[in-house]
Amino acid sequence: MAAKFFLSFRRANYSQLRTVESSLPANATPRSTSSLSLSTERDRALGEKRVMERERDREREEKRVMERERDREREEKRVMERERDREREEKRVMERERERVRVELQRCQARANQLQERLEEVERREHEKVVVQEQAIAAEQRGPSWEVMEDELEETEEELGCGGWAKVKVAKLKVAAKCLHGQLIYDYHRQLFRREMDVAARVSHPNLLRFLGARLEGGMAILTEFMPTSLRALVNRRPRQRLPLEHVLSIAIDVARALNYLHNMSPDPIIHRDLSSANVLLQPSPDGGWLAKVSDYGTANFQSQLQTVNPGSPVYTAPESHDPALQTPKMDIYSFGVLLVEMYTCDFPAPERRAELMESIDHPRLLNLIRQCLNVDRDRRPTAAQLVDLLHAMQ
Repeated sequence: MAAKFFLSFRRANYSQLRTVESSLPANATPRSTSSLSLSTERDRALGEKRVMERERDREREEKRVMERERDREREEKRVMERERDREREEKRVMERERERVRVELQRCQARANQLQERLEEVERREHEKVVVQEQAIAAEQRGPSWEVMEDELEETEEELGCGGWAKVKVAKLKVAAKCLHGQLIYDYHRQLFRREMDVAARVSHPNLLRFLGARLEGGMAILTEFMPTSLRALVNRRPRQRLPLEHVLSIAIDVARALNYLHNMSPDPIIHRDLSSANVLLQPSPDGGWLAKVSDYGTANFQSQLQTVNPGSPVYTAPESHDPALQTPKMDIYSFGVLLVEMYTCDFPAPERRAELMESIDHPRLLNLIRQCLNVDRDRRPTAAQLVDLLHAMQ
């Protein structure tokens, strides 16, 4: 701006000088000093003109430089935009890759879970087989299931024959006869009864009430070995007076062994459906405790044909029992949990009082096992084989 002002000022002086020269006569001759001064002024004006030209050239050059700088900045901006687009694309690629890896990981995890479930199922079956074998060994050590107690057999004096090493006498055997109600008179019921007695005849376990036979005519009846008392009677004799813990665990283990045997029957498991303290029969054992045997297992399926929903006592019945399609061996596990509450508290485990009774159980491991058995989700209840192991660990 200063250069432009100076240039305009010099141009004004130069114009005044030309005006002065033009006003002189043509034949006038200026003095030498004036001519010299005019020439100097002209040279100065020309020099200033060249300076101005150079200034304009410099300004044009600066303008071109600025244009190039702006072009460079625009190019850098485009490069940055392309870089950001590339980064966004790489980010999308990485997200897709992470999603693919996540899906693949989930697929692998699901596959691993399936394999783990299969492995656990195989281990469970193998374990149950081992438990059954151990139970058979224990039964052999305890005594054969066909052994008749001395007080159950009454010999008479009536002889049927005599041999070289023995006499054959008429004897009276003390047995239990379960006489079925008279309404089961139809041929269909008789056929079901006969079929279930065939099943009961093939069942043999030291913790199952021994089946001796059945009467079809003159009123259907089931003949079994005689047991002097039941768990229900024992609890009723001791209202709210707890049984010794070792007796509770011993009876519970016997019942769990019986259930494990029934649930592992081939080709189909036998579901008791009516496990209760009345169906757990007791016999005093030599060590002062009790030998427990589960009864009514032979008529479980027969009863289910007569009453397809809510089988058994409502107090012990599992929540899913209303739907025959949902009835599995885990129903008996639920009933077993209710049975544990009754045994430990020596009180009737009515549903409305069950929570109160469970709060009085001061054995944490047993209480935890009861809660597992009473789980509403049947798949989360333990198996009978697991019950045997868990109860053994508490002894």
